[in-house]
Amino acid sequence: NYNEIIYDYGINWNEFNIINNRYKKTNLAFSPSIIASNTILWYPMKQLGFHFFSKYISSQNLDNTSKNDRIILPYFINNLMINYNVEINVLNNLFIKFQINNLFNELYESNGYTFGYFAGINYEVRENYYYPQAERNFLISLELKF
Repeated sequence: NYNEIIYDYGINWNEFNIINNRYKKTNLAFSPSIIASNTILWYPMKQLGFHFFSKYISSQNLDNTSKNDRIILPYFINNLMINYNVEINVLNNLFIKFQINNLFNELYESNGYTFGYFAGINYEVRENYYYPQAERNFLISLELKF
């Protein structure tokens, strides 16, 4: 059971009424029903590796009301990492890594929140805020092992 509290400020914004909406069975906020990931590794040579990994997150509710106008849309993102191992006499291993995050430039949000209130005659204002994630981006790293 979930009780949603919404404030009603009245027609002239000079009131402060509390509306309590009761919900019997709802989905838990920020709990997608599906979370799936995979990793594909390929080493064409001993020192060269390709790592392709993906993640799928199904839709999530911004609150515990399970209303369709308060959701984070599902998203599917893919990353690619290229790992090259250079052997040098002084060092045991030198790893050069190049990673492309969000390979296909998916526009998505992974979090957010919602806020609502009443103003006027039965006029509900519902504001949803989302946290957009980075578009395609790159990372280069150098790892030394002695």
